[in-house]
Amino acid sequence: MLWKIWNNRNSFVFRHLQEQLSTTYQEALDYLHSYKQAQGKQPKCAQDDTTIITWTPSKACQFKLNVDGAVSAKEEKIGAWALVRSSTGQIIAAFAKSNHGMMQPRNAEVWALLQALLWCQNNHILIH
Repeated sequence: MLWKIWNNRNSFVFRHLQEQLSTTYQEALDYLHSYKQAQGKQPKCAQDDTTIITWTPSKACQFKLNVDGAVSAKEEKIGAWALVRSSTGQIIAAFAKSNHGMMQPRNAEVWALLQALLWCQNNHILIH
């Protein structure tokens, strides 16, 4: 209820919109009802199996490049992240990039790898 009142106050102050008290009250009750219904429900996932991936260190005196790519359908963006680590796991360098656009997750992983390799090349980080 307080959130709805605060939200209506902001609408009045910043957008000069005023809502009827009965509407505010009913929307707050509807929101509370929806919230209560959602509690305890588990989201449906497209993938049922879970794979645990652990990081393995590189050989001594070598660096390891870890790369990940992701897709946000909601924001219509793709992202790439990369870490260069020493054999002890210490982070030597990090990289992140996002672009507007959509693609399949597997393609986003390939795009992320390409972006990470270009980043390494531009920053004189040797990859063998």
